[in-house]
Amino acid sequence: MVASEGLKDKEGKPIVPAVFQVGRSVYYGDVSAHLANLIIKRLGIKARSEKPGICGRASISLQSELDREEAVLAGRAAVRAAVEGRSGVMVGFERLPGEPYQCRTVLIPIQEVMLHEKVLPGNYINERGNDVTEEYIKWCRPLIGSDLREFISFV
Repeated sequence: MVASEGLKDKEGKPIVPAVFQVGRSVYYGDVSAHLANLIIKRLGIKARSEKPGICGRASISLQSELDREEAVLAGRAAVRAAVEGRSGVMVGFERLPGEPYQCRTVLIPIQEVMLHEKVLPGNYINERGNDVTEEYIKWCRPLIGSDLREFISFV
């Protein structure tokens, strides 16, 4: 099964109980580990959780060239900000309009991003709510790099 980090129940509450809270900051823990534990406890079968993002961070062969280039850009912008004495900011990317894909780094005040969830726009999720649209694929294609093979279809 595949589940989102921010998986919520039908009332809109996170399915994972809060692990701890400091002020407004709440840490809910790992949804995939929580679900694997539920499967083990309730169904009595083996289960484990995997985070696909770890594969890309752990293996250069699974990273796109653009991922590597943007990581360098972010690192340079962060060092530049630190040398200039800027703090309380994080490095973000702003996509520039037009083709080919281009972006620039921006410094974003932490207060604008800390504890705020930015959800995927509705037009990027299909009507059944179980897949992404072609519009999303077009948007993220430059970030992915070369063509990906199709493993499964929900149609």
